[in-house]
Amino acid sequence: MPRYYFNVRGPSAFADDEGSELPDLASAELEAVRLAGQMLFDNPQVLLTSSKWTVEVADEDGVVFLLRVSTLEVAKPQARAIG
Repeated sequence: MPRYYFNVRGPSAFADDEGSELPDLASAELEAVRLAGQMLFDNPQVLLTSSKWTVEVADEDGVVFLLRVSTLEVAKPQARAIG
């Protein structure tokens, strides 16, 4: 079974030195989504302090999947004066 590593780049960066054995890339992609969801659940303010972060999924050959999480602040349109 292949081993996948889940590295996080951004304000809560960490390198996965152990990895996880998973049946295939599709399973690793789902695990990356779960990891990102758990990080947001545990520390939701991370999106307020950093505009983006990434979960990299790698195998022994290198990065095979990137999950990017980002925010963009949108300014409210100003009300136009009538008259």
